[in-house]
Amino acid sequence: MKIVKLLPLLALAACADNTATKQQSVQIFAAASTALTSAQSKAVDQAKATHLVKPTDVTLDYTGPCTLGGSLALDGSYSGDSNTDHAVFDLTTAFNGCHEVAGTLDGSLHWTSEATATGFTAGMNGELDWTDNNGTASCNFDLALAIDQTGISYDGHLCGYDVKTELTIGH
Repeated sequence: MKIVKLLPLLALAACADNTATKQQSVQIFAAASTALTSAQSKAVDQAKATHLVKPTDVTLDYTGPCTLGGSLALDGSYSGDSNTDHAVFDLTTAFNGCHEVAGTLDGSLHWTSEATATGFTAGMNGELDWTDNNGTASCNFDLALAIDQTGISYDGHLCGYDVKTELTIGH
């Protein structure tokens, strides 16, 4: 997923009220993004498989397993066609002991995205609790990503850290 590849570029500055360290915030983001991407793909495939003709607009109501146990539920809408560069989704997600390689997640996120021929936008908002071999942490998400022909921007808050990145393409 493009968002995960951009994470090392983020400049994080400390804020208050979250318990995750910077290192944990990167792990939480990566685990959540991996689980969300996998579940969204499975949910869309499942929803489209129930129709004789593949629709471009589907309502998702999916609960499935995470990589190493637990589950992730998705509810919302997806609009897209495998023959174009356009896709839009608006999903409410619930992590229930969702165990990924980097740790276990509980909580919920609102995840939106729109891909067009000229750009991409995405947002993540909500709160996750995190457990790994080194302890626990809580993490609030309030992130926005935009990619277009001129650049990439990432803005918001992750686990109490300010996130702001702007890259100009071709300069």
